[in-house]
Amino acid sequence: MHVLSYDVIMGISQALDIAENRHKALIVWQESAPFCAGANLYEVLMSAKYGKLEQKAGLMGKLKQKVVETVSDLPKLEENMPNVKDVIVQLQKVFMRLKHGPVPTIAAVNGIALGGGCELLLHCDRVVASLESYIGLVEIGVGVLPAGGGCKEMALRASIDAKGNEIFPFVVKYFENIAKATVATSAIEAKEMGYLRSADKIVMNPNEILHVAHSEAKALANSYTPPWQVPIKVAGDGGRATIQAQLLNYFEGDFISEHDYNIAIQIATVMTGGDVAPNTMVSDERLLNLEAEHFITLMKTKKTQARIEHMLKKGKPLRN
Repeated sequence: MHVLSYDVIMGISQALDIAENRHKALIVWQESAPFCAGANLYEVLMSAKYGKLEQKAGLMGKLKQKVVETVSDLPKLEENMPNVKDVIVQLQKVFMRLKHGPVPTIAAVNGIALGGGCELLLHCDRVVASLESYIGLVEIGVGVLPAGGGCKEMALRASIDAKGNEIFPFVVKYFENIAKATVATSAIEAKEMGYLRSADKIVMNPNEILHVAHSEAKALANSYTPPWQVPIKVAGDGGRATIQAQLLNYFEGDFISEHDYNIAIQIATVMTGGDVAPNTMVSDERLLNLEAEHFITLMKTKKTQARIEHMLKKGKPLRN
C-alpha cells in the first residue's frame, strides 16, 4: 500500500528540484494502484509515543524507542526524522511548491487517493484521474484532521465558489465532507464533491492515464504562469458557532462520540479561519498554521492515538 512517509515527502521535494532546474513540468504518479492511501500512520503514532510531536525525543523517549526496536520486529523510525510538527511544516511547504512553483504539476491518479494522497492532488495544477478512483479526506477516522493543506484548500475552494456571496453555505458543504470522512467512489463524484475541478480530466481506461497526463503537461508548460496566492474569505467565529451548535445536536442525540465532536470542532475552527469575524479575508499561511496546531493538539490525546493504533492493527476505524 503506497503511503505518504517522510521519505516520500522528501522525494517529492527532490523531484520538484529536478523538474524546476531541468524540465518543464512534473507528473506525480504511481506505476501501480493505489495512488496514495494517506500518511504513514506508523511514523506518526510512534513519534507521538516517543515524545517527538513538537520537539526531538528526550532521554526517556530515546530509551523507549531503543527498547521497542530491540525487542520487537516493528520497523525502525529514521534517526534523523524530525518531530511531527516539523514534518507537517515540510509537507505543507512541498505541497505549496506543487501549487505555486515555477513548473506545472500534474497528478496522475489511479485507484485510492485518501488523506494525504488527496491533499497532494488538491495542490497540483491538473489532475488526470481514472474513472474508478476513490478520493477523500478521511483523517477524522484516525482521530486527526487534514494537515497537509487539505482544510486550507477546501476553504479556498469554498471562497472561490462563493463568488462574493455569503461564504457559510459553501464552506459547510466541504466541512461536512471532511467531518464525515465522505469518499468519492468515482472521479465523477469527486468533481461533484469539489475534490476535482472542471478542468481536471477523467480517463475511462487506466492504461491511458500517463499518456493523458503527458499531454496535459505539455499543454500547460507552453504558457505556464504559477497561480497567485489569493486571500481566502472565511466564515469566522460566527460560522464556527453555527457548526458547533449542529454538532452538539448530533452529540446529544448519540449520533457521534465525544471525540468525534471534539475533532469536528477543530476541523471547523481551521476551515472558518479561527478567531476572526465572519467574512474576514485570511492568508493561506494562517490556515496552514491552524492545521498544524490543531493536528498536534489531537495527536496528544489518548483517544486519537488509540484510533491510529486500532487502524494499524485491524485495518478499520475505532469509534471511541
